[in-house]
Amino acid sequence: MKKIAIALLMTVSFAASAYAAAPASCASKLVGVWSHQNGFTTVYPNGVAVAVWPYRWTCKGNHYTFTSPSGMSWTQRLSRNGKYLIGPPFNSARVR
Repeated sequence: MKKIAIALLMTVSFAASAYAAAPASCASKLVGVWSHQNGFTTVYPNGVAVAVWPYRWTCKGNHYTFTSPSGMSWTQRLSRNGKYLIGPPFNSARVR
């Protein structure tokens, strides 16, 4: 378990340094922890979101585009009250 935690931290550290930060105007709306059908995702202001592995993300207005390590991407919309991300592949609810 300790080896897995260390590997995850190293991956997150590498990913955090490899990606540019998302625009502050929309990043502040997304940063935090989100719950969805597959568990939880933590979104950081530097353009990295971590669920099982790190994803890249960027934003424009209230639309957020996530890109997986394999290159697959999808766009979701932030609800008006800022509590939900709506769109495929699933909806997410803000935890904090």
